Amino acid sequence: MRNYTFFPVSQGRSLPLKGLTLPELINNQAERLGEKTLLRFRDEALSYKDFNEKTDRLAKAFQNLGIKKGDRVAIMFQNCLEVVESYFAIWKTGAWAVPVNPVFTPHEAEYVLTDSGAKMIVVGEEQYSRIESIRGKVSSLGMVILNSDNPTAQVISYNSLTKESQKTEPVDIAPDDVCQIMYTSGTEGRPKGVMTTHGGYTDNAFIRSTILELNEKDITLIPLPLFHMFAVSTLLNFITIGGTVIITERFQTEEVLDLLHENKITFFTGVPTMYSYILHHPKIDQYDLSSLRLCIIAGGNVNYQMVEEFEKRFGCLFIESMGQTELSPLVMINPPHRDKRRLGSCGLTAYNMMTRLVDENDNDMPLGETGELVVKSPCVMKGYYNLPEANKKVFRGGWLHTGDMLRQDKDGYHYFVDRKKDMIVTAGYNIYAKELENVLLNHPAVLEVAVIGVPDEIKGQLPKALIVKKEGTSLTEEVLKRYAREYLAPYKVPRIIEFVGNLPHTPQGKIAKGILREIEGKKPSTQKGNII
Repeated sequence: MRNYTFFPVSQGRSLPLKGLTLPELINNQAERLGEKTLLRFRDEALSYKDFNEKTDRLAKAFQNLGIKKGDRVAIMFQNCLEVVESYFAIWKTGAWAVPVNPVFTPHEAEYVLTDSGAKMIVVGEEQYSRIESIRGKVSSLGMVILNSDNPTAQVISYNSLTKESQKTEPVDIAPDDVCQIMYTSGTEGRPKGVMTTHGGYTDNAFIRSTILELNEKDITLIPLPLFHMFAVSTLLNFITIGGTVIITERFQTEEVLDLLHENKITFFTGVPTMYSYILHHPKIDQYDLSSLRLCIIAGGNVNYQMVEEFEKRFGCLFIESMGQTELSPLVMINPPHRDKRRLGSCGLTAYNMMTRLVDENDNDMPLGETGELVVKSPCVMKGYYNLPEANKKVFRGGWLHTGDMLRQDKDGYHYFVDRKKDMIVTAGYNIYAKELENVLLNHPAVLEVAVIGVPDEIKGQLPKALIVKKEGTSLTEEVLKRYAREYLAPYKVPRIIEFVGNLPHTPQGKIAKGILREIEGKKPSTQKGNII
């Protein structure tokens, strides 16, 4: 991977992008690869040809139900073949897919369905009761497709639709057309619907698979939830290169180890906790993971001692990158070579991307100083659905403002510092929670850590660390304070430390800091941790 860096703007080398729509991508690959296996879930498998034909039939059935270009169709399943089939069938009609987290409460699902104006939802049997309870509250929702062998009179059977024999009616779809509204966690209240495009997805998949040097022989396993961009991007990467994708319903360590071993997986994407669970599984010696070539790690604080141990044990290479739902998603990545990869860095600006680091007034930051990442690229989202004021703010000056704070070194490598919203201001000093978390996580007795800001009448905010200790270890506040002071300036050392049994996580495996802040806000001031 080459990267031409011009300061203050980083310009990834230009690739000749194909500008395909998602239906064109799968049609081309089905014609080229035919009976080669595309997807496998449990005992079921689909070739490229069979998958393309099945999604054609399903798309035609959706059209017969009145779904047309620009309609919104929701999907609410745990991982399975039907999730992927539904995505592509929706895209073939020109409609917009709206993935819904399958663990959402009725209240949360109602918001997504109402805000998106979903006309139809394809739902799993486990999730159906939650949708049924709110169906009358979502005025736009006309049809419910249930993935069940025992549908009721109020729903349509998914399996019956896949038996449709007619071909999809042609739809005029352009690469710049919206294909999806993916709801991302709201920083100021409600989640926002990110409108991504056909070309943004296919171009980004082409960029990422090119940089990572993936090929048709590669096999991946996806235990990440398919309502999330991390999993969807991996799926599209592998369709782009003609690889094979194994899907599992959710991450369960022993099942994932079985699948890695049995399928000779070469490429794996996961959050840090997944790799830690794999490495420390009591039966790990019974598994041969020597087929693993590349492991993508993102979505949380990385323990680099764990990474080095994992690489040494299995002979693979860990790659860090950076992306956002709003970017479809990749913007930076490390080269897939040990001598060029830099642990701790989110890498170089990817092909066909322009990036800057700016201050609060959008002035370029000097090299080496921390600024907010802003991006220009064909892969950038169209905007947030029905949020014109938010779009004006995030696209000011013609650049997408990511809310991520980074710094860049003289060789063009970028380093994630923190989310802008996670910056803690204490007595006028800026403290980045991630820096503190990285230090504390390296203590041998610390399993997990989250740092948040808590109000203080004198200093404005104080950094508070919530610590989960490793099983069988002992750790005191005084010991951890002394350790932190070896690596951090005095004003950065957490003034408040609380040892907890566990931390809340999102379905993607990230620590749910929003929940921690909410819990913290409800505590009386005398209960907000222990001052050290």
